[in-house]
Formats: sequence, structure tokens, C-alpha cells
Amino acid sequence: MHVETRDEDYPWFADITNFLASGIVLKGLTHKQKKKFFSDDKHYFWENPYLFRVGADQLVRRCVYSDEARKILSHCHEGLTGGHNGATSTAKKVFDAGFFWPTIFCDAYDMVQSCDAYQRASNISSQDEMP
Repeated sequence: MHVETRDEDYPWFADITNFLASGIVLKGLTHKQKKKFFSDDKHYFWENPYLFRVGADQLVRRCVYSDEARKILSHCHEGLTGGHNGATSTAKKVFDAGFFWPTIFCDAYDMVQSCDAYQRASNISSQDEMP
């Protein structure tokens, strides 16, 4: 199995998947990048057709990317169990559901900031008050 990496919208984990499935390492990496790649690689394992990551809490989570990640975030933030919570709570629900991607906290923060229902329901802080 080999995941194509020509398109700019390829999965963030394509290089790890290629290495785990077929032993192919991305060419052109510096020594430092290779060292980081191989140190990060030991946290992942390939179970066809999915890549999984073992977290620091020893829980196994499935790696997802872009479109699927947005749908998962939307479900955890706006779904029946969501309740339009903040970014940290939304990210925690994604982790509890068993999913992982590296930018989960940034994506959750961006989603919460663009959520009209959350912005209307959140409390007014001292930053929002007029002087």
C-alpha cells in the first residue's frame, strides 16, 4: 500500500503510513527531520485501512484528516451531546470519541470562534466591556 503525496490535500499522516505499510521513507529529509520522524513513528501502527496512534495515556485513537476531522469536530461541538461548549471541551470530546490529528486544538478553537450559537451564549468578559 502506498498513499500518494502529490496533491496538497493529502493526509498529514501519509508519510507515516507509507513507512509503516511498505517501509518507504520520504526522500530529502535532513538528519534532524529523520530523527524526529523515527521518534514519532513508534507511537503509530497501521491496521489496514486505518492508522492508529497510541497516546500518552496509552489509549489508541484513529488518525483522521481534513474533511473527516471537520465533521467530527462539528458533531462533538454541535451534536446532541455537544452543547456548544468551548474549544477545550470540544477537543476533549473528540479525544474521548477515539480520534486524533495534530491540529485538533487549533481546529477546535477556530470552530468555536466561528460558531454563532456559542458566541451568543458565552459570557461577557472584562475585555468585551466598554471603558
